[in-house]
Amino acid sequence: MIDFLWGQNFKHMKAYIVEDEKLAGNRLKQLILDGIHDLEIISESQTGKKAIKEINQLKPEVVFLDIQLLDMTGFEVLKNLVYQPYIIFTTAYHQYAIDAFEHFAVDYLLKPIDQDRFNKSINKLLKMKDKTSIQSYESVDTWIKQKTKKRTSFSIKKNEKITLVDIDNVAWIKAEDKYVEIGEKSGKKHLLNKTLKQLESELPEAFIRIHRSYIINKAFVYEIHKYFKGRYVFKLNDTDRSSITSSESYLSEIKEKFEL
Repeated sequence: MIDFLWGQNFKHMKAYIVEDEKLAGNRLKQLILDGIHDLEIISESQTGKKAIKEINQLKPEVVFLDIQLLDMTGFEVLKNLVYQPYIIFTTAYHQYAIDAFEHFAVDYLLKPIDQDRFNKSINKLLKMKDKTSIQSYESVDTWIKQKTKKRTSFSIKKNEKITLVDIDNVAWIKAEDKYVEIGEKSGKKHLLNKTLKQLESELPEAFIRIHRSYIINKAFVYEIHKYFKGRYVFKLNDTDRSSITSSESYLSEIKEKFEL
């Protein structure tokens, strides 16, 4: 039996944050503190498993929910709740899912989030009266998975053998003429018969283009150093302790993705 909190008076609202990136989570907390409405952050989580447990226990009125978490999707979190809170998505899926989110949640906040857009979202929340069923969330979850299907491995051919390299183990990808070189966390390197441009659209969200010749896996970045002419040096925690410098042309994307 699923309980609903819809239609109640939320002059003072309990809020829960589900966000797997520390910088984004801190930014959201600051937006709530600086906002025009009385929201109380009762807890937060970087994983879906913890979020499900705490949301069901604490029953916040509103949940700020990231789509792609460390261990599951935000929609999988929703399907495991025993009651229905208001949901405001915090997302980077600008190319696919914005229209869908508008139909299946109170609102979406596209990262990076500014204060004015955040306040408008909370105003929209206060005006909401209609219910949204769990079945609706399950339907849109299926739809999102179909639209956002991404590469999960690389098939590396060497002589008569094909080796599968898990994409989560790849720290960086470098353009090499008509090929790309893939650098694993372990230090192993492989050549793939594709261009960087061809690969870019197939990669998960964690892979970010920082240079005409480089894509890096955000999961391996442990330090970012400022460099001259608006460039940055990215330090990776792979075995080789790779150090990769960005180019000026990707500055706006880098600032957005890393919230710099």
